[in-house]
Amino acid sequence: LLRLKAVLQIAQERPKQAIETYSILLSLIQAQREAQSNNSGHAKSSHTENIAERNMEMAAWQDLATVYTKFGSWPDAEICLNKAKAIDFYSPKSWHTTGLLFEAQSLYKEALVSFSVSLSIEPDYLPSIVSTAAVLIKLDGQSLPVARSFLMNALQLDPTNHDAWMNLGLIAKMEGSLQLAADYFQAAYELKLSAPVEAFA
Repeated sequence: LLRLKAVLQIAQERPKQAIETYSILLSLIQAQREAQSNNSGHAKSSHTENIAERNMEMAAWQDLATVYTKFGSWPDAEICLNKAKAIDFYSPKSWHTTGLLFEAQSLYKEALVSFSVSLSIEPDYLPSIVSTAAVLIKLDGQSLPVARSFLMNALQLDPTNHDAWMNLGLIAKMEGSLQLAADYFQAAYELKLSAPVEAFA
C-alpha cells in the first residue's frame, strides 16, 4: 500500500511526499529484515516471502531512481539504481531506468547501451523498446526508420501504448507528414487519458 501511495504521489507531481513515502517503505523493509534475523529461533520466513520482500525493495529503489532522475538529482538516482542492481543485477527495469538517467543527462549513446542490456535480458520489455526509439529520434534523422521499426514492434506488443504513438507522431512530423503526425498525437493523447497510473504487469 505504501508503494501504491508513493506511485500516486508521483502521478500527482508531489515528489517530496513520494520520496518520504519510499523512505518509510524501505525503513520498514529493513526493520522487518532485522527482526527476522534477530528471531533466528523462531520460524523463518518462507522463500516466497523473502522473494516478495526483495522484489518490493528493488521496486522501491527503482521508483526512487525514477523520481530523482525526473527532478535532476543524478547522483541520488545513481545510488538508488546501484541498490536495485545489488538486489537483482538482471532486472530489465533497473537497466531501463539507468537508460532514462543517461537520457536525462543527454548521454544518448550510454542510454542506448542501457536499453540494449534491458532488452537482452527481456527482449519484449516494452518501456525499453519505446525508449530506444525515443533516443534514436533525438540522435539524428538517419535513425528514423530504425526508430519507427522499434515503435511498430512496441505497438504489436501493446497497441494502447501512448508513448509509442507519441513518438510515431514525432517521426511523422520530422518527415513532414503533418496530418499523419496529428493523427498519431491525437491517438497518444486519448490513450494517455485512459492509461492506468501504475502498470498492472
